[in-house]
Amino acid sequence: MEKTRDITGKKKITEKCGTDQTCIAAAEKCMGDKDAKPPVDDKMTDIEKLAAFNKCLESNGKGADIINEQDCANRPGSEGQREGRSRHFEKCKKETLGYLRGLEDSGDAAAGDIRCCFFQAIGVEMVSSDNSINLDFFRQHLKDRISNEGVLKEYELAFKDCLPRGDMCNVHGFRECVMDECIRRMQNT
Repeated sequence: MEKTRDITGKKKITEKCGTDQTCIAAAEKCMGDKDAKPPVDDKMTDIEKLAAFNKCLESNGKGADIINEQDCANRPGSEGQREGRSRHFEKCKKETLGYLRGLEDSGDAAAGDIRCCFFQAIGVEMVSSDNSINLDFFRQHLKDRISNEGVLKEYELAFKDCLPRGDMCNVHGFRECVMDECIRRMQNT
């Protein structure tokens, strides 16, 4: 598990900092120094999540864009049924996220409503019942990963600056803003 986190962390750090050593040192502090808790088991299957996403499309006037399971299937090949099925579900997840990003990029106002509907339907803890960012979730997530109180304080300040980026359940925008702010602040400490 640690190996995966390190690889992912280094990739994110390289994307954000390039070869800037000050930025890299700040980003490493922001990434955390503790092993993260394993993810909680999903209570919904991927097919149930896809069905929930499609209901959100329908309720927001996008019924013509429903994603069928077969449309995002990655048929199993020589790798075996189990791996193929797993990749199939991952591809469906990418299809739903890709669809939302496309709506956002085109400026479609329905993107936020669909995202909030979907997150509420599948029980995403990062979003509160009023569709705002659940800061308590993010605070706990950080405490599970970071022991440095100085870094945690910088994140707390970043939360205030980045909260508007989380409007309409924009978890991705909020997380990116918070990480960028943490890195910026840690470079100046």
